[in-house]
Amino acid sequence: MKTFLREIQGVFLSLKLTIFLLITIALVSIVGTLIPQRQEVGEYIEHYGEALFQLFDLLGLLNVFGSWWFQLLLVLLMANLVSCSLKRFPRLATLKSLTARERLGRLGPHVTHFSLIIILVGSLIGNVWGFKAFVNIPQGESVNAVALKNSNRMVNLDFTVRCDRFNVSYYQGSQTPKEYLSDLTITESGREVVKKTIRVNDPLQHKGISFYQASYGITPSRPGKSKAELEITPKGNGSKGYRILVAEGETKEIAGTGHRVQFAAFVPDFSLGEGNRIYSKSDQPNNPAIQVKIYQNGKLSFDGWSFLRYPDFHGSRDDTYRVKFLNYSGGGRPYTGLMVVKDPGVWVVWTGFGLLVLGLFLSFYFRRRSPLY
Repeated sequence: MKTFLREIQGVFLSLKLTIFLLITIALVSIVGTLIPQRQEVGEYIEHYGEALFQLFDLLGLLNVFGSWWFQLLLVLLMANLVSCSLKRFPRLATLKSLTARERLGRLGPHVTHFSLIIILVGSLIGNVWGFKAFVNIPQGESVNAVALKNSNRMVNLDFTVRCDRFNVSYYQGSQTPKEYLSDLTITESGREVVKKTIRVNDPLQHKGISFYQASYGITPSRPGKSKAELEITPKGNGSKGYRILVAEGETKEIAGTGHRVQFAAFVPDFSLGEGNRIYSKSDQPNNPAIQVKIYQNGKLSFDGWSFLRYPDFHGSRDDTYRVKFLNYSGGGRPYTGLMVVKDPGVWVVWTGFGLLVLGLFLSFYFRRRSPLY
């Protein structure tokens, strides 16, 4: 039994194990950076195909940093560092024979090793007892639970989060978002306890949980509730454009010409799938598009899509008119998309980094200097 324990101790004292663990952790971390983590299944299949998706999922490469084997690598590295530090810790008699400066210098590497252990412990605490979730809150509504990404599990909060108002501003002359803000209120037992306007990288924090501004969108509207503003210009030099406000499914006459335009369909995030199948990639207005139909003398002369952000796209023209999609309003309400993060190990990690700086300072500033001859 003692021989077996010595062999185990010898393994954890091995420098080869340290190098192997560091290289392995570095390699899988690179893989976890190159392969997007915790995305929707459809996105993986679209980018990598079903066969590669199945392989990545089997190997746990779609959630590298939360996988059991990555946690095991961290635990093994931590055990290796503890063993090496205890083995090489200077004996008391040795420390007594050194000057105060030399003692500090000898302790530097051990403080550095200890700091790495603290950082690993903090990382494990965050992975085991923390979570990362996402929630969409329509303006004026509240939630008291959030859904873990790519999981059916809900995490209940012991308070309620309400979105009082959401606002998005755009760069002048474009539809590119400049800033989006959410007015959030935390309530407990019907009493307001925290209010804050959050923006990107400026979260609301309450009871160790942070709410980050991550996305925004419009809740799906009921059929017939969306309205679009179109500019329809007859082709020809000097032709005047006509602006028309038309509801989804509605048909309107074009300025007494006898021709009629119809708002046939609306897609908030236009994309083409296999076989040129049109679908919306999300509920967010990333690429709003409407299907426009124009009838001349009762006959369909144009059936195409017009894009809010690409008004000059060739698909928005027919033989008689040029169609521009100017604006739209939906029956749905704006919502704010929040990333909800709880990481109880974050301060342990920061403490570890502080000790790491201290250990490096002791190692280099108080190191033993050889006399110069």
